[in-house]
Amino acid sequence: MLPGASRPEHLRHNATLMHVEIPAAIREELRAGGLVPPEAPLPSESAKSIKDRFNI
Repeated sequence: MLPGASRPEHLRHNATLMHVEIPAAIREELRAGGLVPPEAPLPSESAKSIKDRFNI
């Protein structure tokens, strides 16, 4: 069995979901709860803080 959309409307729905903005607070809660690794950059973080974290 292969996972994926079984009908064209599923594809359209999935494409629409790709443009939904996830609030920064939810991403931060996911990180605090251990569901997002602490080293994973979040969109709400500045490029500088990411560079500092990874010593780039």
